[in-house]
Amino acid sequence: MFCKNCGFQYEIVPIEEGKNKFCKNCGNILYKNINGDLVFNTGIPEKDVNQIEKDQLEKQKIENEIRELKELKEQERIIKERQQQLLRDQEERERKKRLEQERLERKQLEKERAERERIEKLMREQEEKERELRERIEREVRGTLQKEQQEKERQRRELEQREKDRQQQLQLERLESEAQKAKEDSLLAEQHLPEPHEIRQKSGFQKFMLYFALPIIIISSVCILIYFLYPEKVLALFNVHTSIELTDSTNINTTIKNDNQLTEQFKTDLADKEILSWGKVNAYEIISLEILNKSDSAQNTTYTVIANLGDNNGTKAVAELSLKYNNLLLERINTNKITYANTAPVNAWFSFHPVQHCDIFVNTNNSPIRLKGCANCTMVIMNSGKNNPEKLLNHPATIFITSDAKSEAIVDFIYVPEK
Repeated sequence: MFCKNCGFQYEIVPIEEGKNKFCKNCGNILYKNINGDLVFNTGIPEKDVNQIEKDQLEKQKIENEIRELKELKEQERIIKERQQQLLRDQEERERKKRLEQERLERKQLEKERAERERIEKLMREQEEKERELRERIEREVRGTLQKEQQEKERQRRELEQREKDRQQQLQLERLESEAQKAKEDSLLAEQHLPEPHEIRQKSGFQKFMLYFALPIIIISSVCILIYFLYPEKVLALFNVHTSIELTDSTNINTTIKNDNQLTEQFKTDLADKEILSWGKVNAYEIISLEILNKSDSAQNTTYTVIANLGDNNGTKAVAELSLKYNNLLLERINTNKITYANTAPVNAWFSFHPVQHCDIFVNTNNSPIRLKGCANCTMVIMNSGKNNPEKLLNHPATIFITSDAKSEAIVDFIYVPEK
């Protein structure tokens, strides 16, 4: 409030009943307490009317400014509250958005985890199927190889039995021939009887031959015949065991000692000749040569030799050859088999093209390897030795090998021409 006399601003404070409130500036009475009500003084003793109107206008102006100021403050308060509300709403929206984002991320992670578990399950099922297929193929391969080995063993036994029967037949014919010859000699001796004094001189020897030597000869001949006809039973009767050494050849050949002059002759004869998969042989490519055996028939002689070959490119091979000679002239060369050594690396695949039109045998030299016939084919595990190489059931255009151990493996591939 303002003093009506001087315009001094004052505050309204409670006063006791009957008391007056004076202006601190001019001493004019501002208001009174009459019967508990404040009654303001409107008398203006020292001011004229114009001054009063001027003061009232000024007071009105001040009051308007105060009111406007209060309104501005109220608007500021309302704006501030609205801004705070907007901030709270924004924070709430951001919080909900963050929660939604976290929910979506958790859902995505759960989806990815479920997909990963599904893929891992499919991979395990695929690996299990491949393992079962590989085991089945290995069982079939082993069964086929076992059948082939049994068939080869049966054929070998049949050949040995036929050869044994032939030898027994020859022995029997020889014994019959000797008995016939002895009979003819006896008849011839009877036709040329000696003189009486010669008979008396030989009678003692003839008695010895008749009563002792002849029965022994007959018994020995019968025993020999029985042995050749039934050798196993005779040996079993006397508790004697025999063992038969397996050989690669089915013919009865004569083993010969290696002759340097003969091997050099073979090297000379092999120069410029064709060998399976190797092609034309140069003289310097024959590193060494070993004679295994020979067989004779009429005017022909066949030698079985092992030739170690090597060229300038580092290619090496071991070939088993049959050299047929007719009157010391080389008539024909047959390749019985040829062996190439390949290296199976660790954690990598090595590929090569095998020799065509051949049966393929694999000798891993007792080191486990993995083998497959194409880049995407199912692989098989092999572990074989020199005496039991595994035969491939098919003939792929390309062979891939890798070592199944911690070190590389030397693998011999043996090619036998198809008959």
